[in-house]
Amino acid sequence: MRLVTLEVITYHNMEINENGSVITYGKKLITSKTFWVNLLAFLISVLTWLSTTPQVSAEVLSYVAMILPILNILLRQITSKPIV
Repeated sequence: MRLVTLEVITYHNMEINENGSVITYGKKLITSKTFWVNLLAFLISVLTWLSTTPQVSAEVLSYVAMILPILNILLRQITSKPIV
């Protein structure tokens, strides 16, 4: 009698089980908090740039520029699933 060992192959956010089925782990981009924070920061920047009379002061923009990288780092630390 011959023994066959089956192993589960994991690659990035996909897993191929012994039946050959592919299982994907992760979340959609639209459910990512990091995505929404960055999109909001981008929209504020673009709207300020397009505005003839800035609605956001330079001081507030400098605070946003300081806080955004820290917020991104924190959100990356609590991320449990990759984007698929």
